[in-house]
Amino acid sequence: MRTALSRKDLDLETQRAQQPPPPAVTDKLDSYPEKIIKNIPSEVIAFYIPAIGAAAAGKDLINYDFVIWVIFLVALVGTFVYMRKTATKDLIENKVTEHIGQKVFWKSVLATVAFLIWALYLGGPFVSIAGYSTYGTLLILGYTFFTPAIYDAIPIPFPSLRGKK
Repeated sequence: MRTALSRKDLDLETQRAQQPPPPAVTDKLDSYPEKIIKNIPSEVIAFYIPAIGAAAAGKDLINYDFVIWVIFLVALVGTFVYMRKTATKDLIENKVTEHIGQKVFWKSVLATVAFLIWALYLGGPFVSIAGYSTYGTLLILGYTFFTPAIYDAIPIPFPSLRGKK
């Protein structure tokens, strides 16, 4: 069975073919819960908890206080480095290229602070602080509530860099 195409049908198809494609999404807006989740370095927490547990298991064989501080510092620096790499990749995948260095830096700083707060909550080197888990809990609640607003309030580009790319 043949289908006859009219001139009108051909004109419509030509118009559709000549229309530009829809614009690409350049900056995906995250919802509030997504912003909170992205600020919690779960991979680093997954390293930190077993490492502290292993140090506690060998407490009699090692200098426990020194080892847990080393674990904490490795995880703290690792958080910043890890987040710089993943934030850069995430922004590039979402086609965000404008002021990428500043955005990556602030995402990394916020994630590192988040790790510091989680480490306080979990204990580790902070167990000698009376009420460490209470402070950690309050800081977690405040941090997860205010961080998305703080991140959105950071001027990018920085005022001293306006007009420069």
